Amino acid sequence: MRGANIVVLATSSSTPVIESAWLADDVFVTTMGPKQAGRAEFDLDLIASADLVVTDSPEQLGAYDPPSLVVQAGAADRVLDLAQVAAGQVDLERAARTGRRVYLSVGMAGTEVQLLGHLAEGARESA
Repeated sequence: MRGANIVVLATSSSTPVIESAWLADDVFVTTMGPKQAGRAEFDLDLIASADLVVTDSPEQLGAYDPPSLVVQAGAADRVLDLAQVAAGQVDLERAARTGRRVYLSVGMAGTEVQLLGHLAEGARESA
């Protein structure tokens, strides 16, 4: 993963499968698996070090019991709603376009496939 621009986590692991130190400073990470304190596929530092955190269901993420790593990291107020981002209601010039960007999939199945499709299309266009 060192040097990767995009990292997709899609495990059922209740323990971290990556360490944030392995990631580049400018990376997009999407996570589909567990995201709760004591039960997550990534470490707390991924959220703490993120320049941008987006989720498809802030309400669901905030209702986790045990709490999500976002709550544990004290970053719940920094999480953007994917619906607002998609609707253009978030000023992405002010939000991070570089740095560590994390997408926490919790509500809508299939968003990762759609997101990866757009990323692949953008990569083809810029090649």
